[in-house]
Amino acid sequence: MRMICSKCGAEIESSELCRFCGHSTAADLQYYPTPPGYTKPCVAELQRLAARLGNVIDVGCGKLEFAAPWEELTDTRIWKIDLVKRFEHPDPLFMLADWLQFNPSVRYDVIMMNPPYVKATEFILKGRSLLADDGVLGAFLSQAYLSGVKRFDELWLPWKPASVLVFNRRIYFNGGCDKHGRIFATWLKTPSNVTDLKFINVEI
Repeated sequence: MRMICSKCGAEIESSELCRFCGHSTAADLQYYPTPPGYTKPCVAELQRLAARLGNVIDVGCGKLEFAAPWEELTDTRIWKIDLVKRFEHPDPLFMLADWLQFNPSVRYDVIMMNPPYVKATEFILKGRSLLADDGVLGAFLSQAYLSGVKRFDELWLPWKPASVLVFNRRIYFNGGCDKHGRIFATWLKTPSNVTDLKFINVEI
């Protein structure tokens, strides 16, 4: 399995240490897949808000938990990017790359992601810089991410979300239960004046 070292950017075979810089890749290899019952309402919300469906990208695409329902519902193919390629079939729209170092020439109409918790704000603000003028971004986050002075100052207050989906069920990751539950927040490139709060009953 090939991957990108998030420290030096080298492409390597997946291992616990990068053979070029010695960086521990354990965090890069962590994988918390989003169950289908959660991704489908997220995809539907992004489609509702999107002005166009031309350039769409799934960030940290994993095993295509977001990309697959998007492509199924829209009958279109989308770009995918991740540090690790976790699915087996070839996909010409998959990019093995570090999102935080990614500098494409295009701007995206829709960006969707389930970012790592400790870098979520970085991932989201990077996405904002790559949105088209009328683009929309959606991020699957822990409910705990709603609190915190730094996050309020850097994200929630200056860039108010268009909507926040709150899910009724917690997720079980690797045999353990997510303590805080999950939300899906969406942002338009231009900050919203009003945030729609929606409660989602997840069907399992």
